[in-house]
Amino acid sequence: MVDRLSEQELAARSGVDPGLVRRVVDLGILLPREEGEVFAASDARRVRLAAACDRAGLPLDGIGEAVAEGRADRRAGPNEVLVSEDVRQGSGAGGVRFHDVGPVELKNVSRPVRLYRASRA
Repeated sequence: MVDRLSEQELAARSGVDPGLVRRVVDLGILLPREEGEVFAASDARRVRLAAACDRAGLPLDGIGEAVAEGRADRRAGPNEVLVSEDVRQGSGAGGVRFHDVGPVELKNVSRPVRLYRASRA
């Protein structure tokens, strides 16, 4: 059975301020599993990675833009954050490592998009 968490519970489990969870949701980096803002316990890892990106200076709005425009989030597996080449190049993030996933066909995008898996350095 999957733990069902509220936004506040997800923030506590992730060890971050609830405002960061709201920001990650508002940017489209993380989507609730069900209506009513219900999250899975496994979403805590994605929130912690977003917090690490934020502390390292990686603009979360850039990640959100890549997710929204490139639909990369739908390609991401559990506990995974995928970003575009533009986000990777513009990050300047010392606390984040990027692993090349390669060109990926994304829904409603005319050409393959090179994606990178972001992880803590």
